[in-house]
Amino acid sequence: MIGPVLARNVFLNGLGQGLPLLAGIVAIPVIISALGAGRFGILALAWILLGYFGLFDLGMSRAATKFGAEALALRQPERFARIVWTVFLLQAGLGVVGGLVLAAITPTLAATIVSTSPLREEMTQTLYVMAIALPPTLMTLAARAALESGQRFDLVNLVSLPFGVLTYALPAIGALMGLSVPGIVVLLLLARAVSAISYLALAMRTFPILRQLTLAWHGSTARALLAFGGWVTLTSVAGPVLTYADRFLAGAIVGITSLAYYAAPFDVVTRLWIIPGALVLALFPAFSAGSVQDRDRLTRLYARSVKFLLLVLGAFVLLVLEFGDEFLLIWLGPDFAAQSTLLLRILAVGVLTNSLALVAAAFLQGTGRPDIQAKVLVAQVIPYVALAWLLITQLGLVGAAIAWTIRVTVEAGFLFVAVARSVPLTTPSYRREGVFRSAVVLIVFGLAATVAQLSVGPLATWRAAVVALAIIGFAACSWLYALDAGDRKLVQVVLRGFVAAREG
Repeated sequence: MIGPVLARNVFLNGLGQGLPLLAGIVAIPVIISALGAGRFGILALAWILLGYFGLFDLGMSRAATKFGAEALALRQPERFARIVWTVFLLQAGLGVVGGLVLAAITPTLAATIVSTSPLREEMTQTLYVMAIALPPTLMTLAARAALESGQRFDLVNLVSLPFGVLTYALPAIGALMGLSVPGIVVLLLLARAVSAISYLALAMRTFPILRQLTLAWHGSTARALLAFGGWVTLTSVAGPVLTYADRFLAGAIVGITSLAYYAAPFDVVTRLWIIPGALVLALFPAFSAGSVQDRDRLTRLYARSVKFLLLVLGAFVLLVLEFGDEFLLIWLGPDFAAQSTLLLRILAVGVLTNSLALVAAAFLQGTGRPDIQAKVLVAQVIPYVALAWLLITQLGLVGAAIAWTIRVTVEAGFLFVAVARSVPLTTPSYRREGVFRSAVVLIVFGLAATVAQLSVGPLATWRAAVVALAIIGFAACSWLYALDAGDRKLVQVVLRGFVAAREG
């Protein structure tokens, strides 16, 4: 079941992902002011490349976390060390090859992206620095995976949180000092190298077996890792294509000017992915370890995770549904509030179903079936593009939001069915752990709050009061009806721990 350790890990992962975003909100205006729009665009591309460098690892870090967690669960430290060192060498080799490829295509890529001569030179230099950054970036992922295997997310976030903040702080400092974009990216490269060393030092201190067994290549281990990682890579490639296809189609059909009314609410509501992202990051090694231990405990952990995500994220989605128009009015003005409110609400429902799908996908990968999610994603491409094209043509931006929400909901359905078929114990676990009760609570109060909102109309005071009552009712029914005694005890323990930590 979900325990205090897992809850702590989720909280730490949330901080590790959330605080760098806050740092970005503060730093980006400073960077834009110092660099100018054109040079900031080059830096933004560098950030995107750093984020997508994980594609070059061919799923090795995910594979290392899974097989490393299994080895630790089975008390096989030598096998764990072989996995870690093999992945480390694989990542180093992949980083060198990927860096050479990026360096080779840099002149053509820079000329394609930037037409202005002065900026093209900075773009070229930036890409060359990024090519050098690739090996330490991939080795960072390998060293981090060793800590994730042992569910040491306290140590993971001890490194990831400050270096995540530095991803935005260093460019701000460098821009204020008058550095060029390549100079700023050199600072990011040095930070990546230090983070890789930090992860590796912590891993070797936490797992002494890594110091006892020398760095060596193990062919059979590499083959198993590559077989698993190949499906993860396919998922990593297909996922972003499906995520961004709606915006490309909407821009082509509706027009690039109108696309802002869709992109803004999408960017806002998908920030809620921080919640399932923090949960899944902690769950994956737990699922991997559970797959070679107690299957009943594994399915209970899975079902309870779905339940807690339904209730916690569901509460945020209710707020978006009820107050999305006021938020857009304050943030972007009356024009966006009029054009984007319905889009925001439709997309919020999709974010909820997609977040639940992330838990199912982590379960399938953790239990050794990474192929299922990859196949589901690839199978969606043609039907989704056809559906999105049809709905956008008929309904405009609303059609794009509906198509995306339908896609992620259908995907969630397929993944949940796949989980139930691969581990039949999961279906009884849904009933036993209160997943269905939680879904009923969320649906009932979502409908009640919507009806109440429509009944009172635009009267802000009455509307806020009615929705507040609905949220209070949702919390009370969740506590009394959806959660069992063990859940309530866990929530109390976690809250007391957070209060004690804050007072300390």
